[in-house]
Amino acid sequence: GLDIDMKVSKVQERQSQDHAAKEDILRQYSGKSESVFAIEATSKGQYSFCFNNPGSRYGEKVVTFALNVGKRKIHKLHVKGDHLVRLANTVHESRRTLHELEGEAHFLQERTRRHMLIQDSTEFRVAWYTVFESLFMFAITIGQIVYVQRLINQRAWV
Repeated sequence: GLDIDMKVSKVQERQSQDHAAKEDILRQYSGKSESVFAIEATSKGQYSFCFNNPGSRYGEKVVTFALNVGKRKIHKLHVKGDHLVRLANTVHESRRTLHELEGEAHFLQERTRRHMLIQDSTEFRVAWYTVFESLFMFAITIGQIVYVQRLINQRAWV
């Protein structure tokens, strides 16, 4: 069907030229048609995003992929106080949540656009199939009329 496999991993440095680079798998999905996820990188380095399309022989697939990279900034408060710390934490959490919601909204817009394209394509194919089917049925009807007329005309002479 319309599913792909996805793997996100952190590539480790090679120990020597004889050894291949190792990777730590951070997230892995198999057979997903849609997914939204977040990964927080805890260390610097190279990360890989691998997509596999095992059912590619059945049709073309489109992968929408959005990546947000950045550092979380932790601001030091000049004013001390338990109520301000809680407020600052709430603001930071709200900012992070808003950023995630923006990403998810973009994903949902792209998914809706893809679904509309699929629906339009299906409607177009069904309409043309109906036209060809109607023409075929019309041709069969004309053929049957001609065949019956010939049978009647042949029996009239006998």
